[in-house]
Amino acid sequence: MADPSGLFTTKMDLNLLSIIVTALSNPYQMYHKDFIAEYGLKFVDVCTRALKEAPEKSLRDVRRERIESVIKSIDNFQRRIVAKEEREKMTEVVKLEFALMCLKSSYLERRI
Repeated sequence: MADPSGLFTTKMDLNLLSIIVTALSNPYQMYHKDFIAEYGLKFVDVCTRALKEAPEKSLRDVRRERIESVIKSIDNFQRRIVAKEEREKMTEVVKLEFALMCLKSSYLERRI
């Protein structure tokens, strides 16, 4: 799925990603249902892809709380789109994929 805004077309630092995603997802309950229906899954897809494609250097510089806030923000946004069981499954998959990315990183010592 293409990113229509072009915001996440290049690899983004995880700290910056955390700030943007948190700011956009905090008022998730106030978004209109038509807006959520049209843009919700696109937002989740773009955020998940940006998390997975983050540069390896940003793994070293990011704190665990920032990663948790990105995953929490993605989960919050999905609350109005996806059923609870499916949402939990998708969140666990994102966590596992990110953990695998950290394990493959050359900065493994920092992550442990």
